Amino acid sequence: MKKALLVSMALFITIPFYSIAQDIPQKVHEAGINFSSLNNFGIRYKCGTDNTLLRLTLLSINGNNTATKLDSVTNNQSSMGFGFNIGFEKRKMINEKFDFYYGLDLLSTYTYNKTVNNQFKTSSENSSFSPGLGFVLGLRYKINSAFNITAEVIPSVKYSSGKITNTNNSVNSTQTTSGYSFGLLNSNASLTLAYRFGK
Repeated sequence: MKKALLVSMALFITIPFYSIAQDIPQKVHEAGINFSSLNNFGIRYKCGTDNTLLRLTLLSINGNNTATKLDSVTNNQSSMGFGFNIGFEKRKMINEKFDFYYGLDLLSTYTYNKTVNNQFKTSSENSSFSPGLGFVLGLRYKINSAFNITAEVIPSVKYSSGKITNTNNSVNSTQTTSGYSFGLLNSNASLTLAYRFGK
């Protein structure tokens, strides 16, 4: 019930922005690389006018599959994760080089990992999904007519749900987790280097 309420609120806030964007001629396009740390990056695309743009962000996709062999026993560990954000931003010019912008992002992340210990016949499987809503605040610096760099923070509220399954000698135990989080963390701050084309 709480999850459905959060998703409904996010759609209620986001849909009007989408409707407005549909009426805006798409004259400006920007594509760039987004960094929130040296190990956490993604791809961002924006389109719209000089003042209002649609934002699409594909966060870092990661995967790992490791096999460790001890004598004749092989243990395995695998993991994966990705995130996708969609939203809008409104820009206000400060001067010829700097813009201030604000907006909303609909956030989503998914993670999965599994560990298998064949020596002790145990395994652990963990998955989680976190949708949320973020308020975007940022500054854009125009390097030249083609390139710009932005710095932004996204205070957000998120709902997280997860499932953990442990197996011990073919006996399974499962637990679920859920909860809300909100605030401004270091992981909510990012830099984006973008190439501008179109208008």
